[in-house]
Amino acid sequence: MVTSLRKGCVRGIAVKGARDDWARGNYWTPDAVDECVTILTRHGRDGTLDGLYRTILLDLVKDDAGANTLAAEIGSYVLDKNVSEVPLARAVALPVTAALAFDAGFTNGYRDSSKSKADVETLPGEAALKPFAERCLDLAEAKLQGCYSAGYVYGLRAAQGTLVEAAR
Repeated sequence: MVTSLRKGCVRGIAVKGARDDWARGNYWTPDAVDECVTILTRHGRDGTLDGLYRTILLDLVKDDAGANTLAAEIGSYVLDKNVSEVPLARAVALPVTAALAFDAGFTNGYRDSSKSKADVETLPGEAALKPFAERCLDLAEAKLQGCYSAGYVYGLRAAQGTLVEAAR
């Protein structure tokens, strides 16, 4: 179930799903950012963040070698090369959407243990990030670098337990 919900986040349907639920009177449905970040946090804590990338590689190139580095490759292509496609194999490229950039950013931020809590506290807060992150998850944001970066900050905070508290 969690994996299926994450795929919905990456496909860009979580925002519409939340809005549809609210329109039907299901006001307890979380907004897409809260839902997707909670799902990603769960995958981080379970050690299954690479599962999505394994599925992507199996679907596109029939081999999951490199699943543990695909999020980093996405980050490299989006941030350093400012391109929206990651070459995977001869004549096969992965189109990077805003939602996938957010997911890759979260994955890499979650894994980044080099930042102290004090460093992370100096980064933009949720009030600034959340509207941008929602546009990313709604596929309504053109700035892939910003989506990756927003996901990265959410991932850093999730890994440090400042977003969703760890179960005790």
